[in-house]
Amino acid sequence: MMAMRVLTVALCVVLAGCSMAMDEISRPPPYVPPSPPSLTAQTKGLQNAIKTEKLLGAVQVSEVRTADNGPGRYVICIAGHQKDGSDTGYFAVFFENEDYKDVRPAVMYDFCEKQSYHPMN
Repeated sequence: MMAMRVLTVALCVVLAGCSMAMDEISRPPPYVPPSPPSLTAQTKGLQNAIKTEKLLGAVQVSEVRTADNGPGRYVICIAGHQKDGSDTGYFAVFFENEDYKDVRPAVMYDFCEKQSYHPMN
């Protein structure tokens, strides 16, 4: 009987050492949704995309907007030529916060052909 009490006390001590006070349990940080890229991040990302796609001459850009599909939460469409005199190509440039993620030829659900464009500064 005495041995049983000693085992019970020992078990309680061991389990108490493994437990944590509720104050010590850390909660995961709250979700913060991605934000649109700053003007500086947009400029750097767009320059990278233009170089990647080898666009020539003047390039037109749309405003930044949220993306439904793609490697980033925000997208900027660009319109330009890969060869002199070729048809205008539309490309989707993706961002997540301040990070340039990727560029790809625009697809229908990017809606790049329906955007308003202005010259890139």
